[in-house]
Amino acid sequence: DTQSFSINIKPSWATFSTITGSLTGTPTNDDIGTTSGIVISVADAANATVSLAAFTITVSNTNDAPVITGTPATTVAEDAIYSFTPTVSDVDAGDTQSFSINIKPSWATFNATTGTLTGTPVQADIGTTSGIIISVADAANATVSLAA
Repeated sequence: DTQSFSINIKPSWATFSTITGSLTGTPTNDDIGTTSGIVISVADAANATVSLAAFTITVSNTNDAPVITGTPATTVAEDAIYSFTPTVSDVDAGDTQSFSINIKPSWATFNATTGTLTGTPVQADIGTTSGIIISVADAANATVSLAA
């Protein structure tokens, strides 16, 4: 007997097979929320139809790590102001971030709220500080880093 499947109220992020009745898909952050009243039906060649009870799919948020970018200057003249602030984005709306630094130059200050590294080196500071890393963590402690 030939069967065909149909769906009423398909989630926008899903695909549905009219041959197998399979509802599949991978939701993204844009799909967070609830789709209610989903009904899958099957009909035979004589058009006799039966349906599943209406059901609901809820897509809940999972934490995504923030993204940190920027190109810090790699040189600064003595007695000149150095300042670098990385750009941070996070697809998780309202997520808070905190910054940390590994190997901060002795002449610089670091703002853990903004990620800004700033300072004015003097004659005694001439030299190279290597391995500077600025990291950002979100509220769930997902952490990413940027070589500065």
